[in-house]
Amino acid sequence: MSVWANIIRDLMQEQRISERRLADVSGVCRSTVRSMLKGNGCSIDKFEALLVALGYKLDLIPIEGFEPAQPDAAPKKPIKRNRDKFRGIKPLPEWLGEQVEDA
Repeated sequence: MSVWANIIRDLMQEQRISERRLADVSGVCRSTVRSMLKGNGCSIDKFEALLVALGYKLDLIPIEGFEPAQPDAAPKKPIKRNRDKFRGIKPLPEWLGEQVEDA
C-alpha cells in the first residue's frame, strides 16, 4: 500500500467514516477511492479533495538549506530535421487532378 493510501485509511478509521461516505462528501468517485486505498495512484486534486473531506489540507513547506540544481553548463544542441527529404520529387500529374493521356 502507498503512503498516501495509509494516510487516508488512518484518517478514515480515526473518524469512523466509510469509503462510501468519503466518496459522497469529497465528490470523488467511489471506485477511485477504493482504488486509491488499494495502493493505486490518484491525481493530486482527488487526493486533496479526500483530505479536505476528512478535515485536512495539503501544504507546501520549504526545506531549510535547500539549494536548487544548477543549470547545465553546455547548451543543448538543436534538433536537426531532414526537411530536404522530399525536395526534388515532383508530383505526378494525376496527383494534381490533371488528366494524363495515354501515349
